[in-house]
Amino acid sequence: MTFEEQANIARAMTGSTMSTSEIIRNVMNTDNATKNIVSQQVHSVVKEYNMPFDKAFPIIKRSFNQIARNYNMDPAVLFWIYMDWTKKNN
Repeated sequence: MTFEEQANIARAMTGSTMSTSEIIRNVMNTDNATKNIVSQQVHSVVKEYNMPFDKAFPIIKRSFNQIARNYNMDPAVLFWIYMDWTKKNN
């Protein structure tokens, strides 16, 4: 999957208005420690519902958006980061 496709999916899932290039730039410029921290926080919220992320996302969207705000991150950027993290950690 290309970066553009990943950005489009993240934007569609989160309702973000951030441009594709901005999403890519923000994902690439987020340090690994922050990526790990925010992904673990999202994962903790998802685990509370004992559902796959795609099923849990509508339920956890408010918490997800709060995590993004806490780290001054667009939700699409967090979505992409979390999806990458899950690929590496499952």
